[in-house]
Amino acid sequence: GFYQTAEGRKLAFVKIGEAVSVAGVGAKVMGDWVVASIELRTLTLTNPSSQTNLLDFNVKKQIEAPVP
Repeated sequence: GFYQTAEGRKLAFVKIGEAVSVAGVGAKVMGDWVVASIELRTLTLTNPSSQTNLLDFNVKKQIEAPVP
């Protein structure tokens, strides 16, 4: 899910494995994937190769990230 601050900034809850973090647009979430947008029901991630992943909130999805 996500929430919006009084200033209008959207922040999403992101769970990777058992760890939960809060990330805003532009935040790196894993590997080279960053948050591109946060909408009512979806979180969009993108990477430098212009690949995107559209993730529905509360639905588990596995994505691949290169090992650094």
